[in-house]
Amino acid sequence: MKKYLSIIFLMFTYFLFAQNLAIEYKGPNFNYNLELKVSVAKLQTVKKTHVPILYFDLKNKKHYFEMDKNVVLGLKSPHLIEISNNHKWEITTESRDILGYKCFKATTTITFSNKLYHITAWYTPNLPYSVGPTSYANLPGVILKITSSDFKDNYHAVSIKKKVVQKNIEVPSHSIITYQKFTEIVKANTGIKL
Repeated sequence: MKKYLSIIFLMFTYFLFAQNLAIEYKGPNFNYNLELKVSVAKLQTVKKTHVPILYFDLKNKKHYFEMDKNVVLGLKSPHLIEISNNHKWEITTESRDILGYKCFKATTTITFSNKLYHITAWYTPNLPYSVGPTSYANLPGVILKITSSDFKDNYHAVSIKKKVVQKNIEVPSHSIITYQKFTEIVKANTGIKL
């Protein structure tokens, strides 16, 4: 009986902690830490900056930027800005090894501030979570490297650690606004069109 209880306990512990990952990314302006625990991932800069924290709600397939209260934008309390992550990726069979993981190339284009940018991502299906540096996702695995034409979104993973995350990672319960509404607020308060 003790043998069976020990096996059940070990299996429970394995499944409880098997999905905990910590990935560190380096980039031109910021270094990011991505913590992933079961159904939520949290991406934030290594050092405290003005860059908002990004939450990936993996269960509901939603992504949010956490925006602190901001007088310039007229936000009187923290908000979550829901990011529409509908990039149309072209997945190729081209592969390369990144940090011991077989990664596949995917490409897409985005328009930002009326300019077209070409994005190349390298993702690994061996870590089957739709997350990565910055807000890019929608691939069948963690993005370990991403580059863009002229957009300066060039990040690559420098370490991947399976670890026990001591505390739960949860999406904060702030008011949610769509990215479209956020761009309207930015334009109305600053004149900047995103």
